[in-house]
Amino acid sequence: MGLRSWWAQLTPKHRGYAVRLLVLLGTGVTLLLWGSWPNSPPPSSQPVAHSPPPASSTSPWEAEQNALEQQLQQVLAAIPGVQEVTVAVQLRRTLQSQYLSNQDSTTGAPLVIQSNGGQAVVPLDQVGPEVQGVVVVTPSAANPLIRQELTEAVETLLGIAAYQVLVLPDAVSVPGTSRN
Repeated sequence: MGLRSWWAQLTPKHRGYAVRLLVLLGTGVTLLLWGSWPNSPPPSSQPVAHSPPPASSTSPWEAEQNALEQQLQQVLAAIPGVQEVTVAVQLRRTLQSQYLSNQDSTTGAPLVIQSNGGQAVVPLDQVGPEVQGVVVVTPSAANPLIRQELTEAVETLLGIAAYQVLVLPDAVSVPGTSRN
């Protein structure tokens, strides 16, 4: 007995009841699905941000690159014989924080603890930025010994390989070249 034959056997009065029953069943299923839709956690369980956003218009990525460049520039300028050093750093990844996750949560949400001072996320680890490459430009790089010292200093400071460091002399300091 198919659905069509069953429908044909119903009287018009019973067909109305069947339609109402199907609408009620559809509404119930819709409400069940809507109620189980993933919602964001209540505001009381979300971590509170403790640091204000940066005041400058640069992104956190650029700010981290700039900070690394300035630190390298200061250290490299302190090497004897080095003058007017410029540094450019290219990051592959910025600083990333990892947090202890709540084992009760299926989403892997970070564990939040309550204390008298408010809420805090439980930190697990921090993975530092990953440097893709560094370019150093200085007139002092015309001297091969200073160029080697600069390369080794950058390798040591950032924990990167020599092929990721390029040390170039300034075009003004190299005989036979001029800056356009």
